[in-house]
Amino acid sequence: MISIYGLCVLHQRYALQTFEGSFLRHLHLVKRYVNVKVPEELAKEIDKLIDRKVLGYRSRAEFIVEAIREKLSSVQRYGKA
Repeated sequence: MISIYGLCVLHQRYALQTFEGSFLRHLHLVKRYVNVKVPEELAKEIDKLIDRKVLGYRSRAEFIVEAIREKLSSVQRYGKA
């Protein structure tokens, strides 16, 4: 027979193992980033587009990531990658 204390200890161990497992799985899913330098005049053009709020971009980073994805897709589509 397991005492209440024993159940608490078992529950705490299970909770800790569950947390550790999900935390370790989460570490593998976290995106890592690098810095990229953009000429100031391009940054200003991006800022103008963002300020107009027509395209729905909220930041330079969001705009640049989308532009890179589109370029990579285009290059890969034409077999130049």
